[in-house]
Amino acid sequence: NNDTEWTVMKNGTDIIDAAEIPWMPMMGNHDNSAWFNRYYDYKTFGTEQSWLGGAYHADKLDHTYWFVTAGGREYMILSLGWAPSWDVLDWAKGVVEENSDKNVIINCHAYMDKDGTFLSKGDAHCVSSYLPGYPNGDDVWDAFKDYENIVLAMGGHISTPDIITRTDKNVINRDVYSMLIDNQNEDTANKLGMVAVLTFHEDSDTVDVNWYGTRYDALYGAENQFEITVPHLCEHEFDVIEKEATCTEAGGKYNLCKICGGNYTEGETEPLGHDYTEIITEPTCT
Repeated sequence: NNDTEWTVMKNGTDIIDAAEIPWMPMMGNHDNSAWFNRYYDYKTFGTEQSWLGGAYHADKLDHTYWFVTAGGREYMILSLGWAPSWDVLDWAKGVVEENSDKNVIINCHAYMDKDGTFLSKGDAHCVSSYLPGYPNGDDVWDAFKDYENIVLAMGGHISTPDIITRTDKNVINRDVYSMLIDNQNEDTANKLGMVAVLTFHEDSDTVDVNWYGTRYDALYGAENQFEITVPHLCEHEFDVIEKEATCTEAGGKYNLCKICGGNYTEGETEPLGHDYTEIITEPTCT
């Protein structure tokens, strides 16, 4: 947090502005909120941008949401900067509910660890190790996992040489990808200018993921070039299958979407359990 470093940052993002590429500033744990909002003020980098949806604070860009279109679909990018409080999570859940028609991408500064788990209490560099009582990455996922319009989540904070992914089931049992994208150590050492590029396609749930070094105009690591499937919102057409409970399996109405494969069971009943009848047999010759 000094003028020299923030000026370097601002000069870099001015290049993106000059190219007229929509972008969203997000605060990290090394960024003081006052300095961040001084260089990326709420008016110039917020309300003057047509893609800003809103912010938690009336005059700060610490926690925000934005609207973009990609591959013919509408997305809301929920940008949770460093250390969202429980109140911020409640606010963000309300925003997700109000925009149930948007495919929501969560950007959260501290979200995943390099072993593929969510950052949780007790992990090195989790949020609550800096701010006791604050929510961690696992709390973020728990806050949003029951919203069908959450289609992708990603974070940084923890340095890793490769993009780390995991999938978790949403409320209709579709896989939602979470990604850790942060090559800060090697990027700093070798000045690679790393950028993760996600390419969204029309009429497709497939998204290309590429990790790209701008300095050498080269892709970084074959293992970091791959595809993911994003569970975009669907106008469901459910087939309803009545399932009777058996001794070992639950019953209820099993709803299976013919379009996306999403499914859920309503009116679920417990398995019946075994009801044994004792039969006594007399021994025979064989």
